[in-house]
Amino acid sequence: MDSKVVSIVIPVINESGTLPVLLDRLVQSADICDDKVEVIIAVSDRDTTDYQSLMQQDPAIRWAFDAGTSRAQQMNSAVDLCSGELLWFLHADVLPHLDSLDAIVRTYREGVRYGWFSYAFDQQDWKLAVNAWFTRFDGRHAGGGDQCIWVERTAFDSVGRYADIPIMEDFDLVERLRQTSGHPKVLRLPAQVSARKYKHNNYWKVNWTNLVALWRWRRGADLYQLKSWYRNQLGG
Repeated sequence: MDSKVVSIVIPVINESGTLPVLLDRLVQSADICDDKVEVIIAVSDRDTTDYQSLMQQDPAIRWAFDAGTSRAQQMNSAVDLCSGELLWFLHADVLPHLDSLDAIVRTYREGVRYGWFSYAFDQQDWKLAVNAWFTRFDGRHAGGGDQCIWVERTAFDSVGRYADIPIMEDFDLVERLRQTSGHPKVLRLPAQVSARKYKHNNYWKVNWTNLVALWRWRRGADLYQLKSWYRNQLGG
């Protein structure tokens, strides 16, 4: 396969409802059939019927089947199929800005090896707007999966890829990249993220739970117990 510039990796678990919307957005921002961009979708079960219609609609998309049950496993499996200089990891329920691909390539050409995007919520609420405002900056709480992390392939491989852990895999990757690949770039082209978690839970509880989870992770908590605790707190 000829080398691409950007390989877009999308791990999916029971997300056949949101995935078509994301793929439509990517088509709007770049022709995913051109010679510069490729899309690899990682699913955990080859026998699933959820994605059959999408597979038939767009043969240009590549699929990594039996890729594992965690996002970390799925993303690593998908990377094995990637040929791009750059990897861009997207969650199926997050819609990137239409200019994101151009911004990634331009920033990389300026010498930055990894980074992510700010985001905005799909619901108008001043409290959510405050949360979103902070995503415009780098910091110890920056670099989560909803921020659409992109990274140079060689930098990704050099730190050992995603750790096979059940939670905090994005923050863990970013911590290792900070040690080896210079400073990240936060691109202020906001992705649209779902406010679903905040709708189903109290706003303050979600913020508190996220902060406690990050604190416990940095303190070396058992990550399987942490994931169980997080689900019990917020569901899903």
